[in-house]
Amino acid sequence: MSLPRIDTRRRRTRIRSGRPRAAGSFVAVLAALALGAAAAPATAVPEPAPSDGSHWGDHGRAAMPPVRAGTTRPPRTAPSAAPSAGERAWRQRESDRLRHGGRRSAAPSSLAAAAGFVPRGQGEVPWHRVFGFRMTDALTGRIDYSTGNLMLAATDFDVAGVGQKLQLNRTFNAFTAPEGQASRPWWLNWERNLDVSGANSVIAYDDTGATLEFTRNADGTFTTPTGWSKDLRKNADGTYTLTDRGSGTAAVYDANGRLTKTTDRNGGVLTVTAHLDPQSGASAGFKLTETRSGRWIDLTRANSTRWSAKDNTGRTVTYDLSADHGDILRTTDTTGHTTAYAYDGDGRVTKVTSSEGRSTAFTYDSADRVTSMRRYAENGDGGSGPTYTYAYSAAGAAEQGTTTVTDPLGHRTTYEHNADGEMVKVTDALGHARSSTYQNHLLQTATDAMGTGSGGSGGNVTAYGWDTRNNPTSAKLPTGATSTGQWQTVAGAERPSSSTGADGEKSSYTYDAAGNTASVATTGTGGGTRTFAYNEATPHCGGFQGQICTATDANGKKTEFHYDAAGNLDTATPPAPLGRTTYTYDALGRTATATDGRGVKVSYTYDRRDRVTTVATTGSADVTYTYDGDGNLTTRTDATGTQRYQFDALSRETIRTLQDGSQTVLAYTADGNVDTYRDPGGTTTYQWDAADRLTQLTGPQGKKTTYTYDNNDRRTRTSYPGGTAQTQTLDASGRPTDIRVITPSGIISDHLAYTYVYAAGGQTKDGTKVRTRTDTLTRTRTDYSYDGAGRLSLAKETDPQGRETSWQYCFDAAGNLTSQGDRIGCPAPTAYTYNDASQLTARNGVTTGWSYDKAGNETAGAPTEQAARSAEQYTDYGQLKSLTTGGTSYAAQYASTDSSERTRLGDTVFHNGPLGLSGQTRAGKDTEFVREPGGTLNSASTGGASYYYLTDALGSVIGLVDESGKRSNTYAYTPTGLPRAGTTETVPQPYRFAGGQQDPTGLYHLGNRYYDPQLARFTQPDPSGQEKNPYLYAEGDPVNRIDPGGLLSGTANGEACFYVCLGVGGTVNSDGSFHLNLSAGFGSPGVSGGVEVGSGSASKGFSVPTTCSAGPVSGTVDLRSGQGSASVSPKWSSPKCSVRASYTF
Repeated sequence: MSLPRIDTRRRRTRIRSGRPRAAGSFVAVLAALALGAAAAPATAVPEPAPSDGSHWGDHGRAAMPPVRAGTTRPPRTAPSAAPSAGERAWRQRESDRLRHGGRRSAAPSSLAAAAGFVPRGQGEVPWHRVFGFRMTDALTGRIDYSTGNLMLAATDFDVAGVGQKLQLNRTFNAFTAPEGQASRPWWLNWERNLDVSGANSVIAYDDTGATLEFTRNADGTFTTPTGWSKDLRKNADGTYTLTDRGSGTAAVYDANGRLTKTTDRNGGVLTVTAHLDPQSGASAGFKLTETRSGRWIDLTRANSTRWSAKDNTGRTVTYDLSADHGDILRTTDTTGHTTAYAYDGDGRVTKVTSSEGRSTAFTYDSADRVTSMRRYAENGDGGSGPTYTYAYSAAGAAEQGTTTVTDPLGHRTTYEHNADGEMVKVTDALGHARSSTYQNHLLQTATDAMGTGSGGSGGNVTAYGWDTRNNPTSAKLPTGATSTGQWQTVAGAERPSSSTGADGEKSSYTYDAAGNTASVATTGTGGGTRTFAYNEATPHCGGFQGQICTATDANGKKTEFHYDAAGNLDTATPPAPLGRTTYTYDALGRTATATDGRGVKVSYTYDRRDRVTTVATTGSADVTYTYDGDGNLTTRTDATGTQRYQFDALSRETIRTLQDGSQTVLAYTADGNVDTYRDPGGTTTYQWDAADRLTQLTGPQGKKTTYTYDNNDRRTRTSYPGGTAQTQTLDASGRPTDIRVITPSGIISDHLAYTYVYAAGGQTKDGTKVRTRTDTLTRTRTDYSYDGAGRLSLAKETDPQGRETSWQYCFDAAGNLTSQGDRIGCPAPTAYTYNDASQLTARNGVTTGWSYDKAGNETAGAPTEQAARSAEQYTDYGQLKSLTTGGTSYAAQYASTDSSERTRLGDTVFHNGPLGLSGQTRAGKDTEFVREPGGTLNSASTGGASYYYLTDALGSVIGLVDESGKRSNTYAYTPTGLPRAGTTETVPQPYRFAGGQQDPTGLYHLGNRYYDPQLARFTQPDPSGQEKNPYLYAEGDPVNRIDPGGLLSGTANGEACFYVCLGVGGTVNSDGSFHLNLSAGFGSPGVSGGVEVGSGSASKGFSVPTTCSAGPVSGTVDLRSGQGSASVSPKWSSPKCSVRASYTF
């Protein structure tokens, strides 16, 4: 099992466990095995200044770009319509509930007055389409396009527990919603309750205030409302238990419907103790206690205008209220920063102002639907800013109609929904329409925008299947590729029993009595079984019941875990020869120290909002971070110097000052796309169409690249200066079937035209993996075969004369490459030997030249005699700082605590900007890289000339052309990325296979790790802990998958994971919970963006949302609703967005 290292990037408090959230809890990561350092202490050396003649360096201070407001203006707010008599009576019952300590009146007169009124449309409804935007690191806004409801979601505390977290969240609903005890319009997540007074149903209000109505049956059971995945039962003692099908966590309510505790499936209890006013008996707060760790949060009422919440360390959040209505006017967080709220006469939030003066304003119609959102450009003093407006055709929220969203530039997108709020059709600003169908509030079909019939009908259809308990059972692409899954209920939670991928990979799963994953077995060649064991009622590895004690890989090699008395993971013991990793924690369960297998101890400090402020060791320079009041990172200081970040009024990064004084500047259009990017190499300008697709890029030298798309927003043509064009033909599932490069004269460029087939030879059954690639000019065909675990087994190339070249790869059950060669069949000629830690120790029986440190970092490797590496040394943070190969030694340096931001290798200095590597300098000579806003390479410029990148379906660079269209470089690769005959390079540049940087050492620098294409594996273990094999690259499938960050691989073509790519991974959290992750690429046609997969604490349950990001933009896609939400921060189109549904156990 792969053990992750501590993530030392800044931690942002999650807004809530669901959509949207920032990735990963700092303390939720398991191990720091890759935090490693060299045996000798490292010296902090500032980043070297560029040599004379370089553009890079301190050239003065840049001015902050203005925030563009656009042309859209907000409408006036309309007063709320008078509530019905039933609604007034219901509101009175809510007020009475709080006055009576949370007990609702069951008096017939009270019930009759309410006339059966139940609020609808508020809170988070799974099948609704919601747009989310960040306001601070603890506050997001959410606009429900299905209803028009505005939600504000805030996290005031986020404290680690054992199995369950202590998280104090607040939700404001503009719609009628249950009343909060601290503030009427603000609902706290632990105030969720049941209304048990009805004769025919029980009403549950969840942690966002949403309504779930459970029908009473004659036998005393309850029927779950359609589309929800919770089960209610009444207990013999009169209490009620509401069980979440995803996690198995059971919430217990007393006979009056008040929440008293939640119990996870392993017996971990979080109690909710109500505070009552001693004189009146009214609700006066509550205390949350996570009984295993002993940590707590206590909400109390100080007086009529102030409430406060305190945790077990004394950190305090205060809420200042208005004297007349009890609205929260100001919150003061645990660091002393304030957020201010303004309301209209109907109690609707009209403005939110952060501690940094960034303001967001809202207007409403008479049905309380939000009609505009404006972001202030002048730090809250009432200045103009970009405005989005929302217009509704339906008279009310529970009616069929349309929501028209107009962006700041006047572009309109129309969302058509039915009376249930299911989004049945979306038409973008260019008139391209996508539609969906639903049954039981579950997505059945998604039709893309490629239809040519009336209203866009006739598009390609992706179909989904579900069982009666809302579990996904199948997904079928337009071209036929299908994945299936079967489910079972264990301890109240839904668990997969088996899954079959679109390419035939089959897995089965077993569980213990509590629903913890006991085994994962993959059948077929290359398959194997992984097993897991947990603490029983009497713990045998410390800690508490249900915490994982051992994880055994498919080769039978075991990793052991142990916990302290509070349930914190204190030791992780991997297979020898790796060393044991130990941890200590502070009173909030945050990692205080991590000592890896070599004895390297790393210490962490935090601010009072849980953000990492210092990472320190004795052998490497400390790394420190500072933040503004809204949670934006403002400085980072490390061995390379200090890097500074400036943000505009919308919290978008605008100016970055690098360690050498160089500056990068981002400016944005009114609707949030990147308008210009500037660095010392010049200014790049971007143009966008009404659907936010990049249509033109103008480089620093004035040369233009243009882009063409299909109706699904997938790029089909890139036209470079000089007349060269790269075209892409896509099949009905959005996968490339033909990629070719056309010269200025219209001739297909030699060796730069390829076709792809996704069905195995001789078969008609569609899959998701490339089965055949053909060079259409040379007529050379390569066929690919895969083992039962989805790993590449054989690549066989056949030329027109029938001559064959083969690459055979053979793996053991744990994913170690045991042999490879050019002869078909396993074992192949070149054999490899591994130790129990999956470290390669011998080639063809020769052990000389292989060694590792106790953290698993390779210190010497001998893939071939010519490519042998030695003297590999690491910083305390696990960054490769030096190595020797081919008689040459190379020294490297990095910013921060991981390897993703490299600043130097040998005599080459790297300049990292917000879009990626912006330039490099060697011997005073600069090479600048021009990129699309999402980071995709456009060109490299050196010596006053520009050269444009050509890529294949994997993203590998296959050639460069100059400004006249003449090809300057050509690249060819083996399946794992080794250069082949036919590779020629006249213009030196670093990007090669899978878009990675290939160093003169022969290794590829892929973000956090280095990749050896000779061996198809990394030289360091997976720092995220999410891969099944700690060293294997791309899960053994370099033909279809890439891992640009060295943390977690994904499908290369975003559209290729619109498919049904079922996969299984696992996350072990510091509380000892092991979460099995089943993912399925259930995609939503026409979504754009790149994939960001967060690590850290895994939230249990079916959460189809996946974050899509490109640079600083982020958004989510949720297949339950077909919904996509995007940040108001910069957005830019990229044709590669993997949308994956996931289930975490």
